[in-house]
Amino acid sequence: MDVGKLTQRIKIQIYGEIENDIGEITKGWSTYKKLWANKSLLRNSNNYVLDKENIEYSYRFKIRYRTDITEAMRIVCNDVVYDIKHVNNIKELNKYETNIDCILYKEGVYNE
Repeated sequence: MDVGKLTQRIKIQIYGEIENDIGEITKGWSTYKKLWANKSLLRNSNNYVLDKENIEYSYRFKIRYRTDITEAMRIVCNDVVYDIKHVNNIKELNKYETNIDCILYKEGVYNE
């Protein structure tokens, strides 16, 4: 792994109980870890629901090898939220790097 390519600062977030501004316990997302990553676009696809275009982007985040990241978490990069779909231990070697495949959904505009 070329650590010089880990140029994106990301936050791994986990869903659970958090304390809000007035001290109440509520459910929500909280930051679990802050890491450096390499982000790359894998593909995008368009689909239409009720004549409204929806765009789905697939991204891969490469990070140093970790065992504590799961599909129940999410990534925030530059204030954009990515849903984790798959965490990949490269070649099952348990070293070097972990690939995290994510989806970003964007709603388009209505076709007229």
